[in-house]
Amino acid sequence: MRRILAPFSLLAITGLCAQPGISQLGYGPDVTIVVDAEFPITSAGDSGAHVTWDHGSAAFSTDLYTFTAEGIAKAPGADRFPNASAVFRLEAAKGVVEHDFFGYSGGFSEHGSLITGGGTVHAEVYSDPITYCAVPITFGDSGTDTYAYTTTESMSPSSTTGFMEWNVDAHGTLILPNATHADVLRVRSMSTETTTAVINGVTVVTEMQEESWRWFKSGCPLPLLTWSVLTDNTGSEPGATVAVVSCTGSTGLQDER
Repeated sequence: MRRILAPFSLLAITGLCAQPGISQLGYGPDVTIVVDAEFPITSAGDSGAHVTWDHGSAAFSTDLYTFTAEGIAKAPGADRFPNASAVFRLEAAKGVVEHDFFGYSGGFSEHGSLITGGGTVHAEVYSDPITYCAVPITFGDSGTDTYAYTTTESMSPSSTTGFMEWNVDAHGTLILPNATHADVLRVRSMSTETTTAVINGVTVVTEMQEESWRWFKSGCPLPLLTWSVLTDNTGSEPGATVAVVSCTGSTGLQDER
């Protein structure tokens, strides 16, 4: 799930030379977020202070998904994620529904997902949630986290353990095709994980590294932009290239262009 989502909302401290900071991550149960899961970027761009990342000339793809915030009590299988404080519902396909669970207390953490429909249930459950950053943070801050999750699937159940290092490597202005967002923080993370899966009765162990960047701004509980690179024993390939198209609700973004 980290390939698609990785959320937060920021409270920015603005000013001519001020750096944006995150004092508390926000979440509203009425928020609806549309994301482009195939946004065409090929690099993370510059790091540092007062950076401008200009993707205004790109175009959103047709691979759009709508995530709708719900109360935890309404979500099926919520008892599998006892420490989650938020859930997003996604109509993944006709008759198939995905619920993604997160925590917003003291930072932002991912707790797992549950996909139902088509006569099957696919669950990804973190016994140790992955925390993308703690709060409060500002440019230059960093941290580490261990995590673990299991994936339940009839053909290839698996278990994963990992270690992640993150740091706020940049702040500045992010330009997307439909809006310009000032006071944005970017979090870079490096994770190393080991996955043990059973495929057709055979145990397979895979070592993987992921380098990822996520751009966060006040008013949106998901990253405005996510880009990552995955490396395993077969080589490297792009991972997530996800951009927020719109965010509406009580904590929704305002179009700044």
